[in-house]
Amino acid sequence: MQGDTQTSDGFRILLADDHGLMRQIVGAMLERYPTVSIVGKAADGMEAISKAAVLKPDGIIMDINLPKIDALKPPSELKQHSP
Repeated sequence: MQGDTQTSDGFRILLADDHGLMRQIVGAMLERYPTVSIVGKAADGMEAISKAAVLKPDGIIMDINLPKIDALKPPSELKQHSP
């Protein structure tokens, strides 16, 4: 999570992992915290970039090895659309 991005609703998080079970596990762990809300989930890098542009999350938890985009490209792509 980045700096002071907490809103009155808490931290808005986007989860990106190509394994559905991992998205479920990480999401369930994070939902235990009342200041965290999962605003979206993505199964590949392109979906993560698209959803981040629309949802404007405070933070993204992303598997570094996602399909449909180079493993290190999502962070630079995300910075372009959602600094």
